Amino acid sequence: MSLSFDKVIAQTEEKHSELLKALAEVENAPEELVAQRKKIAELQVQVEENVSKVEKSKKEKRSTSSAFKIGFLLRRTNSKGKEKDHEASSSSVESVQEADRERERQAELDQSLREALGERASLENKVKEYESLKAKLEALYDLIFNGPTPGFPAEDQLEQQVAAAKAVQERVHAALEAERRAFECIYKAEKTMRECRSKLKDALQFAATSLFASSRSSEEREASVLHSAQNLARQVQPLIREAQQFSPDVKPLESISLVREVPSRADTRDGDAFYGKVKSAASDVQRVHLMLSDERQAASGRVSTAKAVVESAESTLSQYKKELLALRQTIYQEVAAKMREQMDSHQGFTGDEDVDYLDAPPSYEYEPPTMFVPTFSPSPLVIPNKCYRQLPSSYSDPSSPVSSSSQSTFSWTVTSPTSTIHSRRPRPLPRPPGT
Repeated sequence: MSLSFDKVIAQTEEKHSELLKALAEVENAPEELVAQRKKIAELQVQVEENVSKVEKSKKEKRSTSSAFKIGFLLRRTNSKGKEKDHEASSSSVESVQEADRERERQAELDQSLREALGERASLENKVKEYESLKAKLEALYDLIFNGPTPGFPAEDQLEQQVAAAKAVQERVHAALEAERRAFECIYKAEKTMRECRSKLKDALQFAATSLFASSRSSEEREASVLHSAQNLARQVQPLIREAQQFSPDVKPLESISLVREVPSRADTRDGDAFYGKVKSAASDVQRVHLMLSDERQAASGRVSTAKAVVESAESTLSQYKKELLALRQTIYQEVAAKMREQMDSHQGFTGDEDVDYLDAPPSYEYEPPTMFVPTFSPSPLVIPNKCYRQLPSSYSDPSSPVSSSSQSTFSWTVTSPTSTIHSRRPRPLPRPPGT
């Protein structure tokens, strides 16, 4: 494990802890949002059912009320009529009570639905926060674990699997988008051909009418419809070529006779022959339209297949990302824990044992042992001359205070060992030269 790896972890440990703490608060938001959406769907179904019941009870109330009023107006004096009036009034009261209960239930359902929608909005905000925090944590891990991670080959292998799964997901997603674009082109072509077929159907009606009662206005409408159909047919072939650019599975479209030539009365004065040409063009357009319908269904199937492949690739990528995130989090926490242990042990070592390694002079209040006998001897005399040479032991100078003549009268006082028992004596300093 490199030093820079440890250093980055030490620098980002506080931020990492904050992200994990914030994620722990909203990690259940996606599952709660799914459950809340399911609850809202159930409440909406109940509301719709209750609304239909309320409407039904209102209708029954109106019918019962009308019958009661009519019975009241046509009340009979015999006992049988009185019983019928009593039954009508009882059924009316029951219907009113049932309507009141349905209204109360409707109010409760509306209140529950409003509360559920409010909770859904709150959960959606939490999910957005969760996605943002997760993206920040992944970015932090990408910064720390970028490239090979020494000492953790499993992380490197899983990182390569994530990269491979991401490449596959991008490739199949691009294929899905291409199939969707091809389907859109084919759908437009099929819709255009359907309109062209409708125009030719109108042209056939005009041509059939002209066989019995020809007029200039009908011929003009007939020619206008045929030209509109030709313009629509000309738009189909470019759409199919565009679809083939997106998907190689799109079959080429056969030529349409209406594109090459539009039936005209100027070329065919016979009404039956003109009607036959229009009918032939309509049959050709119908054939092409059926081919486009089959091609649209095939393109829809390819889109569904590509969508399933994309969902599978996204699921695989999500699983690998989840495993990589968990592994990186474990590695991060292990390394951070080891670093904290090392720092704690280092602090304990320097705090308790540094005193033994201090190279400090002894205290002047040091009490020597009882058997210690201090013997003092004078330092060798050094005359501060040019060469700083030591005087020979036989040298004697009458003017010197420590000459041979003065040494006879000079004596060093030696204290007996018994006088040092239980006494404190300062440590003697060395004598300076020349004293």
